[in-house]
Amino acid sequence: MKKLVSVIMSVHNEKREYIKCSINSICNQTYPYIEFIIIDDASDNDCSTYLKELCESYKNIKLIRNTENLGLTITLNKGLQ
Repeated sequence: MKKLVSVIMSVHNEKREYIKCSINSICNQTYPYIEFIIIDDASDNDCSTYLKELCESYKNIKLIRNTENLGLTITLNKGLQ
């Protein structure tokens, strides 16, 4: 039986190059059973739009968006749920 590995990442108004590098780093792993949960912690429209565009390219990413900025701890706990 293959074990599923879950990776949770919170994003709030990060630079595009950091977002792209982080997503590529996880999605280019050789282990194929990865669930990647990204929570947009109420970023501005530019960051949110970029995240949405990038995530559409990967089938194993689940993108969640907070309607208000909740902070890192609450956002990561939301991803655990």
